[in-house]
Amino acid sequence: MELLTIATSPSLETDGVWHPVQDGFEIKIARIGNPNYNLAMQALSLTSSGSSFGKDKTTISDDELVSILASTVVVDWKGLTEQGKEVKYSVKKAKEILLDPRYQDLRRWVIRMASDATNYREEAINEAMGKSQDT
Repeated sequence: MELLTIATSPSLETDGVWHPVQDGFEIKIARIGNPNYNLAMQALSLTSSGSSFGKDKTTISDDELVSILASTVVVDWKGLTEQGKEVKYSVKKAKEILLDPRYQDLRRWVIRMASDATNYREEAINEAMGKSQDT
């Protein structure tokens, strides 16, 4: 196996990749585990460990998880409408949608896309091939 085939692009992992959802709706999704995500999880862990005695620091609420997803994983969207009007991207709106039980399938899909390393590989391979061709 060629090592390069499992490389991912750190910039794509943080900046995100566009994924079609349906009917022209696309979401730009950063990878779970990107530096911003990790910092938010660390901050949550520190806050949780100091705020309530005996709280299990490995368990986070849906609200906490969605706050982190909305601020570090869902980077942008386009083509989303509600009752015919454009819904502009914001962290607040992303959190609202991802917390709504009616859209739990969308939340699961975002997590699945953000967890799939293959979504962040193409540029890493292209970058490496370009670098190897230059040397």
